[in-house]
Amino acid sequence: MNAFESESSKVLELIPLEDTFSFKSVKLFIDSEYLITKVLVDDPATGNIQLELSNYKINQNLPDSYFQFSPTEGSQVIDLR
Repeated sequence: MNAFESESSKVLELIPLEDTFSFKSVKLFIDSEYLITKVLVDDPATGNIQLELSNYKINQNLPDSYFQFSPTEGSQVIDLR
């Protein structure tokens, strides 16, 4: 992992230790409130993929029903908590 600053963001560059992934690196751009504002994936197969995140709504007290997981019949669930 590399860290550096770009414009008004801090950037974390994540580089896989092994060649098992199709991408070369992922850069996370983090603002002064520690929110990810942009994700840049360097993938030689598809080119650069850029996602921009904005309009965060934090601590919205969402109901637990929004986060229910119902696996399909025959699925094996492995709890990694």
